[in-house]
Amino acid sequence: MRYTLTTLLLFGTLIAIAQHDVNWVIGKNLVLSFGNEKCEPEVIILPPGESTSDFFEGNSSISNSEGELLLCTSGRVAFDGAVNTIPNASDLGMMSTMGQNLILPKPNTDSIFYILSTEVQAGPGQTIPGPPVGLVYSEIKINQSGVASVISKHNLLQGEGNCEMLNAVPKSSGDGFWIIGHYYQSSSFYVFELTTSGINPTPNIYNVGPQIISPPQFDASPGTAADRPDAIGELCVSPQYNRIAFTTYYSGISAIFDFDQSTGVISNAVQLDLMGDGGYGTSFSPDGSKLYMSVVDSSLALYGGSFNSPPPTFHSGRIIQFDLSSYNQNDIQSSKTEIFECPDCRYASLKLGPDGKLYVAKFGDSLNYETGGFYIDVIENPNEYGSNCDFTYKAIYLDGLTGSWGLNNTWERQNYCESNLSAPEVNFTHSKKLIKVVDLTGRETEFKPNTLLIYIYSDGTTKKVFNAH
Repeated sequence: MRYTLTTLLLFGTLIAIAQHDVNWVIGKNLVLSFGNEKCEPEVIILPPGESTSDFFEGNSSISNSEGELLLCTSGRVAFDGAVNTIPNASDLGMMSTMGQNLILPKPNTDSIFYILSTEVQAGPGQTIPGPPVGLVYSEIKINQSGVASVISKHNLLQGEGNCEMLNAVPKSSGDGFWIIGHYYQSSSFYVFELTTSGINPTPNIYNVGPQIISPPQFDASPGTAADRPDAIGELCVSPQYNRIAFTTYYSGISAIFDFDQSTGVISNAVQLDLMGDGGYGTSFSPDGSKLYMSVVDSSLALYGGSFNSPPPTFHSGRIIQFDLSSYNQNDIQSSKTEIFECPDCRYASLKLGPDGKLYVAKFGDSLNYETGGFYIDVIENPNEYGSNCDFTYKAIYLDGLTGSWGLNNTWERQNYCESNLSAPEVNFTHSKKLIKVVDLTGRETEFKPNTLLIYIYSDGTTKKVFNAH
């Protein structure tokens, strides 16, 4: 289904966990939206010129309580709700990292957001002029008219030597987030605390689990794109906020951990063996009982040793699953099962949607590894074991456009379309309600497609909306 979005998506002042992830900017001029009443994915094509980024990897988007897109980024550039570049926001991060770039709201404010990004592959090999090399953040403000501006940028939390994985967990107290990442050439996590005062610059360090390091031939000589490939990989959080997991791109270094939502403590590592595969994306199931990864044989991962050389073929991408019903290393490892092998693609990011289904980014079916594919695959019932999870190949056609390796890196939540588990909400101020909709003559009306309408809210603000279908 094709929709064209022509309205500027304006700012709403209440952000609830249940709506923050309903719009995913997944490619140039391309949005996957779950904002309809049925919570079904819809492909939205933005008019040419509204997007100036290919959103190659590391995509992150955030929406408000009304399902309106507020901000999005793929690392280097930040965009507003209409996916136009925010002034002075074209060099926030080093470049488009696989890294899970991350957008978080500042608690107890109605207008300030943090964009966090790591360096590429743990070092300066792929830098651009401007931002320092390391984990950096920028502060973005959105006013009541929906205009976004940069408060500060290039704020260095810590220097180079970080993996690209980055994620967040809402604190159990409901007043902030734990920001989680991992050091490269190390077995240590770092956890920063975001509160009403901002980001505490001193992280807690947890030395637990396997060391993340690449083989010597890729690790000894920084400066080229193929260096430190195991700095690439996703870190995921269970929707129950009690476990985290990661995988890495070349060696497939993978593990699961317990996470304490109250304290941010990481413990009890269970290491997994991918048996010669390199990982990329990873995600828990909605009930936390399964763990999924996108993998490929490590001999194919670097395309003959270089990211800059095109691969001879695009195939052999696979989705695997682990059963976590028994939190025992032997049981989890023996439960490893292959869900699907793609005949014409590789798989990248995995992300749970608001509908509780697991979405799978892919590349290669467009015969260009630097873009995503023409389709997104979907796991319809990710809580189920093995083939019962119902993997759908080429589930969503992107209307002739290509997606990207990324989907939407943001904090997890449960299936809020039919939620049976309430997650703690982060407290924000100044909610507003839609009072009425009027046409240009001031007469109250209902929603009409292809018509310019004015939405009037309880706080006195208004916005003009035009939806073309």
